[in-house]
Amino acid sequence: MPKVPGLILTGLLALLALRLPYNGFGLGPMIIAIVLGGIFRSYFGIQARYQPGLTYSAKTLLKAGVVLMGARLHFGQLLTAGPGILLLDIF
Repeated sequence: MPKVPGLILTGLLALLALRLPYNGFGLGPMIIAIVLGGIFRSYFGIQARYQPGLTYSAKTLLKAGVVLMGARLHFGQLLTAGPGILLLDIF
């Protein structure tokens, strides 16, 4: 359970990033969450009890998020192109 405090902090920053109004720059919630995390660390520092969860979030969850975001983009492009694109890929 040593990861729980850091995961809670990560989750709170992620929720804040989702709740921020549109920023006008076209930045997604993942980028905003990373920036918020950097600002939080600069101003408040990181206590040792948060470190295991933050390390897990930065190394594992962030990578999974990037992979899922890429998969969503590819799937969206496939849907936009239509089913005919599958035939081109097969042959």
